[in-house]
This record gives sequence, structure tokens and C-alpha cells, in this order.
Amino acid sequence: MNLGQTMLSAGALVLLTILVINAHRLVVQSGDTAVAAEAAQIGIDLAQSLLDEIQTKKFDQFSDESGYQPTSEFTEPAALGPGAGESFSLPDTALYRSIGKYNDVDDYNGYSRRASIGQFQGFLLSITVVYVEDDDPDTVVGYRTYTKRVQVTVKNATYFKDMTFMAIVSYSS
Repeated sequence: MNLGQTMLSAGALVLLTILVINAHRLVVQSGDTAVAAEAAQIGIDLAQSLLDEIQTKKFDQFSDESGYQPTSEFTEPAALGPGAGESFSLPDTALYRSIGKYNDVDDYNGYSRRASIGQFQGFLLSITVVYVEDDDPDTVVGYRTYTKRVQVTVKNATYFKDMTFMAIVSYSS
């Protein structure tokens, strides 16, 4: 083999190595993307499940579902959160205590839940509940209304940036 053939073979080997490394990188990135997408879907499902749980509760601790009620009878904005006897250490973990302890929507204000599903660990869900304008749920207010906005933030440092989901809950007599 002469010097020219040796250099050509070495060059071909270098090119082949670069192609293999790039192909491997694409396969790994594709796998990482699929795993991140699956983790994100689990985060979405966890948030939806928590929102569904919250929406099964009464609008307010003091709400009377049998007829009209003035907003002045609802919980003060500064007092949104669990009432006496409803508090426990957070974040909540498996066998979620919120299901049995909380009886109205605003009990969830300040609530957090840690969850893991199979190989996907480290989901943290945090809740904020606020009063909003009845005709504009984007406007947070410092007084009682017939409408509350529930915001669930899902975090998982391993798989995705924070995701936020909202639901609007209104008093109905």
C-alpha cells in the first residue's frame, strides 16, 4: 500500500467515524426527546387529575348551593387556603390527604403534591387559588367574587421546564 492509499484510507476512516458519531448523537437525542415528551404528558395528566379533584369540591366553605348567596358570605381573599383541621405537612405524597381533608376549592391554595409514575420521578405540583373578576378571569382581584381561578404549576427539573394549567370555578346556586 503506498502513502496515497494509506492517507485515503485514514481519511475515509475519519469520515466514517464522524458519520457514526453523528448518527449515534441523533439516535440519543431522538430517544431523549421521546422520554421528555412522555414525561411532559404524565405531567399534564397529573395536573388534569388534580384540577378534576378540585372541581368536585364546593365553591367555598361558606357557600350554600341551595340558592342565591351574596359574595360577602364567602371566604376573605387573604384567608384562602385550608381551614382549621384541614392542614397537614406539604408536599403531599402518595395516598393524597387532600382528597379527604379538603372540602372546598380554596382549601387548595398553597397546596403542593409530589408524584412519581413508574420510571418518571420528581413531579411537583403547586396550586394557587385566587378570586378573579366574574367577567374577566385574567384579572385577579382582592375582594370576593363568584369566580375563582385555580392555577396548577407542574415542575420536573429532569424532563421539562415548568408547565402551568388553569381552571375557572364559578359559584352556582
